[in-house]
Amino acid sequence: MMELAAPIALWKVYNDEVVIGGLCYAAMFAATIASASRTGVILVLAELLFFLVLMVARRLMPLRSAAAVLAILAVLVTAASLVVGVEPIKNRFQEPNSYSFRATVLASTLRMIRVHPWVGSGLGTWPSEYPGYATYDQNNWVNEAHNDWAQWASEGGIPFFVLIAALVLWLARPSLQSVWGLGVLSVMVHSYVDFPTRDPRSHSSGSRWPAR
Repeated sequence: MMELAAPIALWKVYNDEVVIGGLCYAAMFAATIASASRTGVILVLAELLFFLVLMVARRLMPLRSAAAVLAILAVLVTAASLVVGVEPIKNRFQEPNSYSFRATVLASTLRMIRVHPWVGSGLGTWPSEYPGYATYDQNNWVNEAHNDWAQWASEGGIPFFVLIAALVLWLARPSLQSVWGLGVLSVMVHSYVDFPTRDPRSHSSGSRWPAR
């Protein structure tokens, strides 16, 4: 949600509402910090930089103004981040082999795709199908593939994957043209290492749920 909304706050900064838009962006960034999402933090920051680059490239904002906006937002973001606390996200960035679990699950998901490449196993069936392809057993239930693109191909087959990819390509141009629509592309990038497009309730219990 923060990835989708942050570019809208930045657009308000452009529309002569630097304080309001800046505070909104800082609050959204702080919420992302509080969620301890590493990819989320990276993408929300990338949206800011990409926003400024686009505005300068299109001559909608002078380079000097872009530098001033960046300085103001840096102060607001730093203050908001200190309020919510940066220790949890700092610890997550320092985790060794932090994406090894996702890599293991992805390897199993690719095996699933090879078994039924054209029709898939059926949308929503990944959690029940995965145990048959898992390469390890920690007596935990893995709820999602942590890669929506791979899971779409596994559940819906390669044609469904291509359909989603075509939709993203179709949305790319208007997202870039509007600038405030950058969040759509950010979410699709995030989908390579997580499952932000799925039921929010499946995030509430973490990446691995205790088996019953």
